[in-house]
Amino acid sequence: MSCWPCPPGLYCGSAGLTHPSGQCAAGYFCKGGSKTARPEDSKCPKGYYCPLGSASPLLCPDGTSSNVTGLAECLDCPPGFYCLAGQNEQLCPQGHYCPGSTGQDVLPCPPGTFNSEFGCSQLEQCQLCPAGTSFYPSAG
Repeated sequence: MSCWPCPPGLYCGSAGLTHPSGQCAAGYFCKGGSKTARPEDSKCPKGYYCPLGSASPLLCPDGTSSNVTGLAECLDCPPGFYCLAGQNEQLCPQGHYCPGSTGQDVLPCPPGTFNSEFGCSQLEQCQLCPAGTSFYPSAG
């Protein structure tokens, strides 16, 4: 018989165990051999999330964000911003609108409309092109 390191995602909190003590705490990840459910050096980093029993951090998917450490789940990207996997929130660009949970699918204002503001979150913020203008780009 021999002693084995506690498996990843679990912790072994005392000596003489025959089974792991439990799962790694939400917001943390436990590499093999963890002695506590909340290892000091294994708090979930920004841009990632760590649900209960995580062996390693998971990248936040498009449309979500994690601007703080220690999250068990990613947060929905707020309206007026877009969020790409593992990156900080970005202000929605001019000529587009970004409803909540926007990822790579930043929505352009429809043909014949525009907006000159950053951070628009609704289609209604796109305005009709004024008389004497056109949606078509100028010939170069």
